[in-house]
This record gives sequence, structure tokens and C-alpha cells, in this order.
Amino acid sequence: MTRRKGLLPCPHCGGRAGTYEDWAGWWQAQCDECGATTLKKKTEEECVESWNHRVPPSEEQIVAYIEKTHAENREMLHKLKKKHGFE
Repeated sequence: MTRRKGLLPCPHCGGRAGTYEDWAGWWQAQCDECGATTLKKKTEEECVESWNHRVPPSEEQIVAYIEKTHAENREMLHKLKKKHGFE
């Protein structure tokens, strides 16, 4: 895997990424930590551009994520309380 200046940290885990060319001549960027990749691109430059493209989440996506996480945490707390006899 090639270390390439200009690659942003992984959008998922913050890890370092590199680019590589597969046997068919297609390029991908991949995170060293979590393995996240781009779609295959024809050139390394397209690959880097794709990796660095960040679209911020919408307000609706953020709210939905918070609500989902909150519900999961409530459920987990309920199960732990029940398991340890605190209900």
C-alpha cells in the first residue's frame, strides 16, 4: 500500500490510509485501522479525491442517530438493572 500525502484520516475511525492498485489496474484507498475503502477508481488521483470527499451529516441524520443511540442505551440499562435485581 502506498502512503500518499494529502489523504485525510479515515472518516470512520481516524486511522491512517493508503492507496493501492489492484491486479486489474483499479485504484482504492484503504484505512490501515478499520479497513474502510473507497469504491474502485481508474486513477490514483480520483481515488484520493473520493477518499477525501466528506459530506457533513444533515441535522435529521444527527437527530436520528442520537435518538437511536439513546433508545439502545435505555434498553441496555433496563436489561442490566433486571439482570442485577435493581428493578
